[in-house]
Amino acid sequence: MSLKDIDFEPYSTRNAAIDKLFWRQGKQPRFSSDNHTVSRPLVDGVDFARRRIVLLPFALILGICIYTQLSVEPPYWLYGLLCLVLFGGAVLTRRNIVLRNCLFLAGAVAFGITFIAASAVMRGTPLLAYPSAGVINGEIRQVELRPDGNLRAVVDLGSIRPGALDDVRFVRLTIAQKHFEPARQPAIGDQLEVRARFIPVPKPVYPGGYDPQFHSFFDGIGAYGSTLDPVVLSDGQQTAWSLVQNFIFDVRQGVAQRFSSGMKPQDAAIARALIIGDQSAIEPELRDEIAVSGLAHLLAISGLHLSLVAGGAFLGIRFVLALPLFPPQMPAKSIAAIAAMGAATFYLGISGANIATQRATIMLIVAFVAVLTGRRAITLRNVALVCIAMILLYPNEVFKPGFQLSFAAVGALVGVYEWSKGQAHSRKWPKWAQFLGGLSLTSLVAGIATAPIAAVHFSQFAPFGLFANLVAVPLVGFFILPALIFACVLMPFGLELPVLALAGLGIDYVIIIARFFTNLGGDWTYVAPLAGWVLPLCGVALMMFLIAKSAWRFVPPFVAGMVISLFGTAATPDILVSGQTRSAFVKTDMGQWAQIDRIGNNFTTRVWAEWLGADLAQQELAGNCDEQGCVVHMPEGQTVLFARQKAAVIEDCGLVDLIIEQDYLYQECSTGSHLVRNWDVRRLGNAALYFGDDGHIHIKHSVTDAHRPWRVKH
Repeated sequence: MSLKDIDFEPYSTRNAAIDKLFWRQGKQPRFSSDNHTVSRPLVDGVDFARRRIVLLPFALILGICIYTQLSVEPPYWLYGLLCLVLFGGAVLTRRNIVLRNCLFLAGAVAFGITFIAASAVMRGTPLLAYPSAGVINGEIRQVELRPDGNLRAVVDLGSIRPGALDDVRFVRLTIAQKHFEPARQPAIGDQLEVRARFIPVPKPVYPGGYDPQFHSFFDGIGAYGSTLDPVVLSDGQQTAWSLVQNFIFDVRQGVAQRFSSGMKPQDAAIARALIIGDQSAIEPELRDEIAVSGLAHLLAISGLHLSLVAGGAFLGIRFVLALPLFPPQMPAKSIAAIAAMGAATFYLGISGANIATQRATIMLIVAFVAVLTGRRAITLRNVALVCIAMILLYPNEVFKPGFQLSFAAVGALVGVYEWSKGQAHSRKWPKWAQFLGGLSLTSLVAGIATAPIAAVHFSQFAPFGLFANLVAVPLVGFFILPALIFACVLMPFGLELPVLALAGLGIDYVIIIARFFTNLGGDWTYVAPLAGWVLPLCGVALMMFLIAKSAWRFVPPFVAGMVISLFGTAATPDILVSGQTRSAFVKTDMGQWAQIDRIGNNFTTRVWAEWLGADLAQQELAGNCDEQGCVVHMPEGQTVLFARQKAAVIEDCGLVDLIIEQDYLYQECSTGSHLVRNWDVRRLGNAALYFGDDGHIHIKHSVTDAHRPWRVKH
């Protein structure tokens, strides 16, 4: 037994209330365990060694963030050497525990830089620079059935490919339903040959927004494509893993079809999200209502869903093994734990295996392993280990909202659980009160932990999310999910329709709840764009919350919340310009948003509208437009020309404050008008323009790292 395995108790109680928070020199209390007296500094060192692993995920994430902010691609071998030096210094430094831990964490930061830089070399791919078309061949690595009947596949390209796709590893190919035979659907492991068109992976829609190019690069996907002709399939070399993947795909497809045939369309869409993790069939308006009401986490398969499946399997098998049919000396608990891990792994497969589901599955497996070995299952150490594993598997995922929301929620919940265990509870509450109190506390903690992250990524806030969860979570957890799981068990026998009808009734009530609380929230659900430092501040607050032990752990999140509430709102741009279309938003004198000569509400304008809280249906048109362009008068007094022809630039050069090209015009203007080139917008991404009080125009593009490997080389 080592010091890390000992539970220390105070030996001296003098000044105990103060010493729980800090200790002063000359009044260092001593601790005892099993009649062994140990000094407080040693206890502090051992306790920090226990909790130091909680800092490791944050150090790795810091290293990954530093890597993305570098102006040039770092040599991973150089940072690897630095990592070895720092870890070696930590091992050799024995007496100075502060220096040792600083070297250890600095080495973890260097390892984060080294690991993602090495991942870029091993997993990255060049990106398609311009649209192209041609015949390709290759092996299907992933396949997904879309609600419209089309298939979306990831293809490992072979030797036949257009020249524009040279060196590209994978392409994401949408296979139209009319281009394959239903009796011979493309499957994982098949060899494919088809003529298709390809487009580049899009840039971020606005500065600081989701970056498809970054994530596609690390996923090895260099282009998006769609088929032009029927596909030619041939059997490839099937491996054991591809056979398992095809089996899971068939199960997922069969479950989705049974849901669609036995339930109403909107109920079937939500059932598919709850069981197989496919939210694509949910209508956008309904998805927004569920998100705004604070119930979006119910659609993302995570700990709640996995706990019901694995927990149900664990309890069910223990109950069966407890029957007189089996000998009493049988290790029922261990057998049930192993079976529960198998059930969780199978559910992970049919659910689509997103990051939140993988995190929850690994957490459950760790918990059941702890059950098998007689150790505590719910600890911050386990959370940290799972987080480290996910970072090493998918280093780019740390920038996705799914990763951030998942680990922020579970970390906060486990931290509060750890703190509450040490509190004295003199009053015994009734079971129903404990259930409601636990559910309320869980919803409150998870809601607070994820609220700023959801606000940054989705510009949404659920003011009545706590109350919506109090009503909807028991309905989903104890009625809808068990009914859907039971229906899946009955599907091989064709007996699922009555159970699906009951589950559909429960889903109808969840939709009613979501719409009620969405309408109750009204205009309070939109959050204005937040500053770039909000997410790092949330990470620091969460880290300090998890490291501290006493009630002081709640101070950093409270301070962070106050700072974000007072100073977190970012300045919104005065003009947004698209580099791929002629779309543009301008701010009106009423603080609203208007479009320039609306050509159509494309993907870019929809994302802009969500980010800025604009209503596309009620958006007005701005400017005086003709064939040559549009002239807009800004609230601050500036005049802006959106030029489409050279004649417009020649005519208004020097008469307007700003000229924005909406096409390649190759026209100069050097007499008092600021010129925004269409080439710069296409190369550096959509532009956000800010007018300063001194008349200066600041331009911020959505791409600030054009020289990094995940960007298109023009």
